Amino acid sequence: HRYLLDSVLSFKPREERLSLRDVEQPHYGSLVHRVVERFFRAHGEAFCRRERTLAEWRRIADEAADACFLEFLREYPLAGDGAVEAQRQRLRREVGYLVRAEWDSGTRLTYGNVEVSFGYPAAVPLAVDGGTLHVQGFIDRLDRATVGLVVRDFKTGKQKAREETDVDPVVDAQIGLYALVAPGLMGGEKVARAAYIYPVAAGDAERAFEGAELEDLLRRAREWFGLARELLAARSFPHTADAKRCNYCAFQAVCGTDGAAVSQRKLAAAAPSSVAARFAAIQRATEADDAD
Repeated sequence: HRYLLDSVLSFKPREERLSLRDVEQPHYGSLVHRVVERFFRAHGEAFCRRERTLAEWRRIADEAADACFLEFLREYPLAGDGAVEAQRQRLRREVGYLVRAEWDSGTRLTYGNVEVSFGYPAAVPLAVDGGTLHVQGFIDRLDRATVGLVVRDFKTGKQKAREETDVDPVVDAQIGLYALVAPGLMGGEKVARAAYIYPVAAGDAERAFEGAELEDLLRRAREWFGLARELLAARSFPHTADAKRCNYCAFQAVCGTDGAAVSQRKLAAAAPSSVAARFAAIQRATEADDAD
């Protein structure tokens, strides 16, 4: 439904008044990606070869963060030197966590590339359940290990815990898509690992899939995006039936506060074999996982 409003109807949410004390999302996430891209474009190969110590690499990452933050201040208002310095230190700290997370990873990598684009200028055809879906986007990191390709995406939001059987279409569709696309960008090489990386101060920084769990993710991603293909072909754009998914959506004013409840009633009345009913089944499975 959000795709309908944003990409088909070109509705744009009203710009909210920005905080003058801190850098809000999605601006902060874009800033972190800008720093990480600058760091790895300049130093990715040397970093993966461990040509310096972690302390030296973190100092270099601090320099990249400072340079990007200075550029960012031309486009984002912060009130006062205190707010500016606090956000600069926040950026340095979280980029440092991401650098350390890769350094501490047990997987030794041969550097591939950062911010790898696919589907530009023409969308990439992707084989999914029932047909082909044309996609485009950017993969944050795409590298090689001895066992195959390693696909990663950097996140700046709250870390999503990974359970034994926890595969969530809301959370994992993005990394699943990247893992499906990556072989076509790298000469057909197989993906061995796919992960989100979070800037955490301590503990496991990754939400990762490998082995049988990766195969399950790929299978389910083909199912999710196959369903998306069918919905698009039917010109059907159902609203989520889970009200929690609307909490941070900029289009709440368009859908109304009862959008999820209305959708739930409509989906409940859908024919059992219809694409709408299958969409509803995925929604129910996701809600059940959230309740566990």
